[in-house]
Amino acid sequence: MDETGEIKATAFNAAVDLLYDRFQEGKCIDAGSVPEVKYTFIKLRDLGAHEKDSILDVLAVVHKVNDVAEIQTKQGKQLSKRDITLVDDSGHSCQCTLWGKQAEQWNHHNNPVVAFKGLKLSDFGGEDQYSRSSVYLTLA
Repeated sequence: MDETGEIKATAFNAAVDLLYDRFQEGKCIDAGSVPEVKYTFIKLRDLGAHEKDSILDVLAVVHKVNDVAEIQTKQGKQLSKRDITLVDDSGHSCQCTLWGKQAEQWNHHNNPVVAFKGLKLSDFGGEDQYSRSSVYLTLA
């Protein structure tokens, strides 16, 4: 764990089988001394000040939720994706793409306020866009 309060784990083979059920998104393993997740929010109007592939935190309202779509990667793998439109109090908006399980399980369609930690800034078709296959999300 680092100063952000994030815990990341990578496991292979038998270790995956051993640890898979122990790690759950949004859950604490040891509630004794786990610090809160720390955010460094940026305004959507300031996206242009950040370089492509920057990892950023955003607090915004979900303005629009698109249906889940299935795409095929260059490697031939099927992958679920869902685009959502975020708007913040700067009056700016951007698209955020959720991937895999997060895209499939998204069921918040009533304009929730969300805190995203660890979104990757990318540029698709000349427009700023966030994308992350694994991101910490809190509904405010």
